[in-house]
Amino acid sequence: MGSRSFDKIQHFRRFTINVESTNDPANLSPQKVGTFQLFGDSLSKFNEDCVNTLSENNDLPKTEIFFMWKAPPPGSGCVTFRAMVLEDEHHWYADDGALSKTFCEQTERDVKFDAEDCCACDEAKYTMIFEGIWSNRTHPKDFPFSLWLTHFSDVIGASHERNFSFWGEGQYATEGFRSLAEWGSVRLMETELRAKSRYLRTIIKAAGLWYPNVNTNTTTTFKTDRRHNLISVASMFGKFFYNYLVYGKNNLNKTIY
Repeated sequence: MGSRSFDKIQHFRRFTINVESTNDPANLSPQKVGTFQLFGDSLSKFNEDCVNTLSENNDLPKTEIFFMWKAPPPGSGCVTFRAMVLEDEHHWYADDGALSKTFCEQTERDVKFDAEDCCACDEAKYTMIFEGIWSNRTHPKDFPFSLWLTHFSDVIGASHERNFSFWGEGQYATEGFRSLAEWGSVRLMETELRAKSRYLRTIIKAAGLWYPNVNTNTTTTFKTDRRHNLISVASMFGKFFYNYLVYGKNNLNKTIY
């Protein structure tokens, strides 16, 4: 994905993405590094010259590309994805920064360590205060003139265990999260969370903040325990047709007693 700012989206014309074994780069077997799958957007194709590699299907300007990848069998070790992008004939980038990323499988030892990372013996009850600080003083650039349309939607989230998430950068949003981000509605999001109740301790809900009370606060309470010691919450803030999403995740391991 090209970098994005308020008034500019970075485009690129060509790219390659390959995956290799982190500890044994010479081993190109799918049993060691997994396999790519095309997403079907007609922007990508399998590279004819390199194995385990995707490249562009044409040199038209692009802002983002998608692909799927099937992980290798357990015990295969870590894999590293590497990308190269060509912006134009004078600018290209490879490997550095976010263009290189290593993934390792989670082992039983990792899961056991995570579960024991929190040392609480009983459940704890918290009060969460969501405070709106969005104003023409804190964010003067392009602040909307229609003040009566500014608002934060209802807050929705949950206290949950470590191996649960309802949103992640680069992941496809669920219909519930999309409804929250685009319309500020938490109904579908709450339904999706309740469907995952085996991972949750408490569903967290708080009333939204609407003009003229955008810069006040809203509160709610929730419970955590040794297993469910993380919280994730989200709220959309909007100004007429333009909506934004505020997302937070907090680890409560060090604050439960």
